[in-house]
Amino acid sequence: MAKGKPFILLVTGISTSGKSAAIEGLKKEAKLSHIKFHDVDGTGIPKAGQGHWRVYKAAELLYYAKKDQEKGTSTVIGGIIPSHEWIDSKEFEKDMNLHFVLLKTDMDKFTKRMKARLKRQRGRKDYLDLFVTNRKLARKLENQIINQKNGHIIDTTNMNKKTVRQELIRLINQLSKSNA
Repeated sequence: MAKGKPFILLVTGISTSGKSAAIEGLKKEAKLSHIKFHDVDGTGIPKAGQGHWRVYKAAELLYYAKKDQEKGTSTVIGGIIPSHEWIDSKEFEKDMNLHFVLLKTDMDKFTKRMKARLKRQRGRKDYLDLFVTNRKLARKLENQIINQKNGHIIDTTNMNKKTVRQELIRLINQLSKSNA
């Protein structure tokens, strides 16, 4: 694959949409070894899971992505950070070739996946909050991505991890070629 102008691709979606699994899988793809990958949650998230830590994390990752872009390297970052938090970051620059992709899943599939996840995390008592928060977040993220000039949506509802990864590879290849 020919390397085009470096891009920054921000992969977002609600819990269980496949962000972290996709990022981990993409890191192992030999044909993408020229791209840097980061998972916002990779270093752990605070107990509350919301708040200023996301703003600081977005700024930090955007800073490193810009530095890599200056060296000719594209970056893919996955995490639940709304697009406005990236754009409002002190590190954001209008000409940085920033793209957003939402890994979208329907609420029935989300509920099934979340119940399975919670079964593995015995003892969690905040399950109702997780459902309510993610339902609201799903609408918010989709509206934000739809309104982005460089916004993309991949519906992961009926996809397995491999198919989600393949769709992201297709998008990455498209971005690489269109920025050549």
